[in-house]
Formats: sequence, C-alpha cells, structure tokens
Amino acid sequence: MARKAKPGAGAKKRASGTHLPVEELVALQQSLDSGGPLDLSLVLRFLGVSLGSPDSSPGGKAATTSLKRLIPDPGKHRQKGLWAKDAVALAHLGPDPAEMQRGDLAVPVGLVNLGSTCYANAVLQTLYAIPPFRQALYAARPPLSQDPVVAQLRELFACMEWGRRDPLDPGPLVAALQLDHAVQQDGQEFMKLFLGLLEARFQAQNPLDALLRHLFRGESGYETRCCRCGRASASSGRREGYYELAVPVSGFQTLPESLTSLLAPETLSGSNSLACEYCGTKTEAERQLRLASTPPLLCISLQRFVFDYRKMDRVKINEALACPLTLDFGSILSPDQGAAGGECPRYTLAALMLHKGSAARAGHYVAHVNHSMFSSQYPAGSSAWWRFDDTAVSALASGPRASSDHGSALALQAANAKLPPEVAAGSIASCTAYQLLYRREDAVLPSVALSEAAEAWIDSRKAEAAAEGEASLKTYVQAKTDLLQRRGERQAAIQRLLKAADPVPESDAGCFVNVAWLRRFCDAEPGSEAAERDGEERREGDASSATNSLLCGHGSLDPEHVASGARLVSSEAFGLLCDLAGPCRRLGPADICRVCLGARLQGIAAQADAATQREWWVQQASDALARADGEGGEASGRGEEDASSVYVSRAWLSGYVTKRGRFSLHVRLSTGGGLGTEPFSGVLCPHGLLLPERQTGSRRSRRVAVPEPLWARLADDWMRAWKERETPGEGEDGSPPALPPPPACFTPECQQCLAESESLAAASRVASQQRQPARSVLACLTEHPPPLREVAVGEALALVPAAFMHAWRAWVKGKESEPPSLAEAMEACLEETCLEEAAGLPETSDARPQEADLVTEIGSAERGLAVEPPKVVVRRGKFFVPAPAKGTVGDPGFELLSLENWQQLANFHDLPEHLSRGFNVTLQRGLSEATHVNNAETLAEASPVGV
Repeated sequence: MARKAKPGAGAKKRASGTHLPVEELVALQQSLDSGGPLDLSLVLRFLGVSLGSPDSSPGGKAATTSLKRLIPDPGKHRQKGLWAKDAVALAHLGPDPAEMQRGDLAVPVGLVNLGSTCYANAVLQTLYAIPPFRQALYAARPPLSQDPVVAQLRELFACMEWGRRDPLDPGPLVAALQLDHAVQQDGQEFMKLFLGLLEARFQAQNPLDALLRHLFRGESGYETRCCRCGRASASSGRREGYYELAVPVSGFQTLPESLTSLLAPETLSGSNSLACEYCGTKTEAERQLRLASTPPLLCISLQRFVFDYRKMDRVKINEALACPLTLDFGSILSPDQGAAGGECPRYTLAALMLHKGSAARAGHYVAHVNHSMFSSQYPAGSSAWWRFDDTAVSALASGPRASSDHGSALALQAANAKLPPEVAAGSIASCTAYQLLYRREDAVLPSVALSEAAEAWIDSRKAEAAAEGEASLKTYVQAKTDLLQRRGERQAAIQRLLKAADPVPESDAGCFVNVAWLRRFCDAEPGSEAAERDGEERREGDASSATNSLLCGHGSLDPEHVASGARLVSSEAFGLLCDLAGPCRRLGPADICRVCLGARLQGIAAQADAATQREWWVQQASDALARADGEGGEASGRGEEDASSVYVSRAWLSGYVTKRGRFSLHVRLSTGGGLGTEPFSGVLCPHGLLLPERQTGSRRSRRVAVPEPLWARLADDWMRAWKERETPGEGEDGSPPALPPPPACFTPECQQCLAESESLAAASRVASQQRQPARSVLACLTEHPPPLREVAVGEALALVPAAFMHAWRAWVKGKESEPPSLAEAMEACLEETCLEEAAGLPETSDARPQEADLVTEIGSAERGLAVEPPKVVVRRGKFFVPAPAKGTVGDPGFELLSLENWQQLANFHDLPEHLSRGFNVTLQRGLSEATHVNNAETLAEASPVGV
C-alpha cells in the first residue's frame, strides 16, 4: 500500500541524508556511471558545501560553521592561545624584573617558600643578620668556598646583601642540603644541625675553624656536692660546651623563672644517693647545673613540644611565656653561680623564631630580627626590628611586642595581667615564641679579616648584581616588546585570512582546508608548532596536514571529509594560509574522489529504499490496528483476518507504529518469558493457547490479527533490534531469543484458563462480600494511625498488636486473600507469669506533671503481657503515644484504639470471653523519672501490672 502524501508537501521529493531532490541524485549517479565530467556545483550541494555566504547554505555541518567563530569577537578574549589577554602570554616570560626590583638595599629581602621550607627561611634570615657570620663566608678560600653548601650559602647571602631582586629563591641551597620541600622540619633542630654542619666544614680553614665556637658556644657543668661533708665530687670540675639552653615552658610565667628552675639544685637521695669518695659511703647530695661561661650570642630554646603519654603523641604547649627584652643573669644566678668569677652578664634580645599553629607536626615559622643589634650603620640605642614571613618582609616600627604573631590577644592580656607592671612592660608575652637569640651587651663579636681575594670577590659580586639587575630588566622589556609585536602581527594576519576566506566568489573554485587544523592554527601563539601537527599529533615540516588529512585511500579528496570536517575557502585565503604556515597541497572541488562519491551515493540510495520500505510496513501495521478496531475489533480483535493471519500483542504492534518501524528494548519486558514472549504478551496463555479475552479484564482486545508477510517483517525487525540493543538482558548469553510460532487465527481459547478465570472471579466475589462488613462498620480503622496519638491523663484505651492491624488492613484493602486471626495475635502477646496484683500507683504530691506512664490492665491476674506497652512522649506539656512503624510485619509493638473501636473489632472477630476485655491501659502520672531521647522527653515505660 502506498503511503499517502502529507498535505502541503512539495512536488519534488528529497532523498534521506542529502539536500538534493531524487532527480538530481539520479543525474549525478548517471554522470558517475558514464565517466563524463561532473557538475561540481551539484557535487558541492550534494555534500552540503556552501558556495556563497554561510548563512545561505541549505544545511550541513561544514557549511553552517562560520569561519568568524574561529576567533573571538572584537574586545573579547579566550583563556589561552593567541587570543588570550596579553598578561597570559607575558606569563611565559616569567616574572617582571621591574616588579621584583629591589629599591633600597637597606631593606632586607624575602625568601621564597618552596613548599614547607619556612623553617629554613626563618633560620637563614636570623643568621644573615649577624655580620661576622656573613664575613666569614665571604672570607672562605678554596677548597672551602667550593663546598656545595658553603658556596650556595655564600652566594645566597651575597644576593641578599647586594642583589637587586626581591624575593630570592633559596632552592640551590635547599638542594645542596638535600632537604625535602614537602616535609617541615623542627626549626630548633635544623638550626642546631646546620651550625654543626658549618662548623665541621669550617675546620678545613683557619681562622674560620673557631668562629662559630666563639660566637655561639658556652661552657657548663654539673656540680654534685655532698650534704654531709660539703665537698664537691671529683667529676664536678668537668666542663662541656653548649650551643643552646633548653628551658621548659609549662608551669612558668616568665623566662627568668624557667631559667632559675633549670639552674636550681636538686636533691639526690635514696637509690640516687652520691657515693661520696670523702665520706666513704652513700650520702644525700645536691646536684646543680652551673654556667662556667656564656657566649656572645646566647640561643635559648623553649621546650614547647613535649610527648604526651596520655595521647601517646607529640603535642605543643601553647601557654604564654614572658620573654624579657633585657635578660639579666644577676636575678637568675646566685652569687656563687656567676660566670667568669662571679660576673652576671646582661643580654639584649636580638631575634625570635616563632612557630604559629596549635599542632606539633605542622604550622608556620616566622622570624623577628633586630638588625640594629649587629650593624654599626644604625645609631646607638636605636631599634630596627624586621618581620620575616617568607617573601613578606615588613618593618616593626613599634618593636616585636606590637606584632600579632604572638598568639591570641585575650591570652596575652591574661598573661600580662598576672605579671608585675614593670616586668610586663619590659617583656614580650608570646604563645608562639620557640627560639630566642640574645646578644651579650659587653661582648665584642669576633670577626674574620678579609683577604685581597675576598675583597675582590665582594667587589665583583656587587658589580655583577648591579649589572645583572639592569640586564635582566632590559632583556625582559625587549622580550615583552617583541612578543606583543609578534602577537599583534599574527592576529592581524589571521583576521585578514578569515576575512578573505568567507565567502568564496562564484568565479573562484576555492580550496578545501581541514577545519580542525585551521582552528588550532588560528589559535596558536607565534612561533609555536601547533599549526604544524595533524590529527595524529605528528610533526610536519610544512602545513601539509591542513589538506593531507582530507585525503581518502585513493589519494584524492574524500567526500566524507568534505561533508563533515573540511571547509571551502577562497584561493586568496589559501594563498595567505600558505604564506603563514608554509606550502601545502591544493585540493579543490575537482579533486573529489569519484569512487568514494559513488559509494556515498549508493549508501544514500540504500538508506532511501530502506526508509521507503519501512514506511510501507508501518502503514500495513497501522491498517491492521484499524481493522481490529473496526468490524468486530472491540469484541475479539479479529477484524477482517483470513486463515493465514496470526495474532500478535496490540501494545507491541502499537509501539512499532509509534516508533515508525523501530522497536525500543530499553523498557522492562513482560515477566516470565524474556524477550521472546513480548510480541505475544496478553495473547498466549501458559499452556500455549489463546488467552481468554474475559481473563484479561479489558473491554478492548489485547490481540491483533496481522497477515503472514507482515508478521515475517515484524519478526525480522524485532530480532534485529534485539541484536542492536545497548544493554544485554540479565542472564543472556548473547544469542538472539527463539520466538515461538505465532498463534493462527480461529485458534480456540484455552478452556483450562477460562475455568480458572471463572473460579478466581467467584472467589473474588466471595472475598469482597466478606470484606464489605469490615469496610462499612470499621471504616475508621482501615487507615494507618498518625505517628503520634495524643492521650489525656486518665483516658482508657485498648492495646491491639500492631502486626495484626497491619495484616488486617491489607486484607480489607484486598491485598491479602485470608483475614488474620485476632485471637491468635492476642494470645501471642501473653506470657504465663504470676504478676503482682496492683491497679497502679496513685499520684504523689511531689510528682512532676510531665512524668506519666501507661498502666496496663488485662483480663487475667495469672497472665501478663510478653511485650512492653508503648512509651509516652511529652511535648509542650501534652502526652503522646507514638504509633509503630508503618508496614512493619511482625512488629512486636502495640497500636492504641479507643474502647468503642476495640469493642467493634472484638465483636467482628467473635473473640472468646477471656480475651474480649482486651488489653486496657490508662495514662497515670508520677510513676517514673524522665529521660531524654531523640530531642524529645520520653518517659520510661512501666511494667505490665495485672488486676
């Protein structure tokens, strides 16, 4: 049967998958078959290529893609590439030296944090501020100056002193020390190990070998004195060097208190008693740390990190400790403890290393350094405190006391409030101070004389630093100018190219270019190789990939690429492209492969024929549905079938028509038979015969008679759709299902199914008659109760097993075939125990109004409830009883009913006399203490009480 044309359809019919009428396609095929010249305009229109403005193209992806979209609109930018902002392109040149130019050499420079190297930066800033230490590095001679660590530290300090860049990168020194950028080390430990390493290196050159000892080393020893004879032990005269004093923090308010406890005597008794060589026996003794000498630069380490045996982990002590700006050992040492014959030195605070953060294994290090303590360029008595936070360097005009690095302001105020005013005024209360560096007031720092070679090296480094700053600035300015000029020239060239490319003049045959390659080329930075890579990212010496990727296997222009991935540009634009990217092969419309073009035409013809045939079969299926709905269709679905017709599912056939000849297998199929039974769903019974129409319960027939040829076509399309489905069915092995033979017309209906249907209908009528009294009399009980039921004090209620109510409601609504037994449900809730006879406790005078319980009363004094009664919930002075979970089968809880509803339910189920009273409860107060559960005041439940 021919398909009827739609109203308003054009006279010329277009083939599927093309923009040309069928007549023009036939003419094009005839030209290919004859081997004569082709009409190129017809070929281009067949492939969807626009010959004029892109907006006038009849369709096609390549035709509708305007080349103007390859670059952004004027004033717009992209995130990267040629059309990004200038700042993005200039970022490839590195940081601007002008922004990193150091203005004043008197201002210290910052150091870059390489990840977790803030601890190293704080130590380096502290050591750099010591001129004798810097001068010793500058005075190093080969081979010491060639040591990797010494050489990199020397170079870094020279750049920090005379360089023109800020901040500086300590990466070479960190690499020489073999430090892990991602691991933060302890600042105190790093400084101790770093000075130890340098001291070992300095041993190779005199007079550097003793410099660090003269700067940082003092001597101390333990004196043990017998309490009986008063003599010191023979070992008390031994002295050991120290580079730092480690003092405790916890339990102390000021640093002098902590130092006093460190130097205080301790008593040795018991098993720790001294074996006095003078008394000849073990005696009680006193042991005390004595400072034999103090260094010019005294390092004091605060023990903020301790091991917590309760947590079995290292923790940080964040207590505030007052650190004096001037440390007078006269208030710390006793007269016989003074160093160097009783002298008590005075020290001035020169630097602090702070650890910010509450964790012991993480945090951030900051340094506060007073440069005026080490340099003679500052006036006597002046202060030049600087704060070093990696690259951020700032002056502390008011000194380190005003910095916010010392912890919480409230904690510091509380700490200062506990101190005498004169002590608080001369100290820095800090919760973060970790290491302190004091300079002795009467000490002259030792220094190393510079040789002529060292002086010459310093002069050369000064000159190099000045020249390097000017050269880097000049080089960057020149590179920036060149880059911006090249970008501007290339952008202008790309704009001229795209303007000339579209549209192609009628007198110009044009050339094809790969659109993807052209897009990359138009977005490539000047000097990059992005435009010289083909689709496989293979480097080419010229721009041949612009057209080589469009070739077919025969070495000619592939029509498939022309229709999807190519663009026809003017010959002028192609010449500009070759000037910019290099020479490439010219491919015009005349270079289209005739073999591939013929194959494309044959494929379109096959698609058009398949589409025509599919529409014809869809019309046949639609006519079969119409016949089933016509004469006798509503009664039997037979219509005008003959003996060769077969039955199929109406829903299955309707889906085929709706989908215009296609089947959708993503929907869930009918249960029981898998994919093979879907065409006969509602048609065949389990015995392989016709399913009686009365059993389906539908006024409209669920089966349709179709001719045998139509069934063959439907079966083929069904099997093809099954093979092409996206997701295989569960348990399938990949092989197509076997369709059972279709039932022929005039096949008798299954008598067994018919009898079963009539039996089920009769049983359904009987069950409906049984449910009718329950629906009418107990209609108020068919719905599930609310989550909370309000009850009043003294109200009498009945307890009904929740599992029974759930099953009974399901039976009333027709979800269950048999009603549950109320008597069995109640018997299951009773236990054979003899309970104390009591009718409940009276309300006491001191009972709170919100304390209440359900007091249970059952019909037998010898039997009690095996299940606890519901709990009472108090909300806003009212009492509620929560309902059991909805739909819970076998719920051991109860549901509350009024006594009237209980009596109706008991009469309906004809309960025996000992159960007819039910489980009655009454709400009474003053029985239990209140508890809090789930943000609601839930009262403890009472035990069942029998009467």
